[in-house]
Amino acid sequence: IINKFNVKIERPVDGWLKTFDQFGTINGTVIALGSGTYKITASSPEKEDAAYDQPIFLGSEEFTIKTGQVTNVSLVCKVSNVKVSINLSENFVSELSDYSIIISNGTGFLTWEKNADKNDFTPSVVEGKTVYTSIKSGYFSVAPLTIQVNGHRSIDNSSTSRVYYVQTVAAADHHILNLDANVTGSLGNINITVVDTVNDIESSYVVPGFDEI
Repeated sequence: IINKFNVKIERPVDGWLKTFDQFGTINGTVIALGSGTYKITASSPEKEDAAYDQPIFLGSEEFTIKTGQVTNVSLVCKVSNVKVSINLSENFVSELSDYSIIISNGTGFLTWEKNADKNDFTPSVVEGKTVYTSIKSGYFSVAPLTIQVNGHRSIDNSSTSRVYYVQTVAAADHHILNLDANVTGSLGNINITVVDTVNDIESSYVVPGFDEI
């Protein structure tokens, strides 16, 4: 996968720029450059603002070329977008006969849903409780997230919806959305936990329930 990364070498002092569509074309070769200070940037070829299972890696490093010397450069690329996963409680799944969860960052959106034709969630047992986890993770360019939850109540097939917001996001964050519903058919708490080795963020939301039937 690294051989498919895009590579850009630039000289900030005068704007000189050289690009390579794939790292594999220059991997293991020596590139001749004039003396001076440069910046190299490498990124994975995926560029979508919102896509399933699409981490985008990015890294950059400054280096100096001196006349008559060979300079080696080590470049570390890290995840540059935001990962989102969804967990549904047993109450959520039993109280809503069908549902869709639409997440947007303003420039793109992804939808997870369960209906007669499609189910994007699979059950698993966590600490003795059944949790329905999204089969696919979503990846978004860094921007505040809007979460739209739509569904129909099992009790009477009436429509219901809620909107939530995640304002604080950063590159390499993994937001795990835990969706629950009260047994009356109302949507209960949304707990958002960020799993990340760099940014530790934990948010809790208490929202009003739907009118009880």
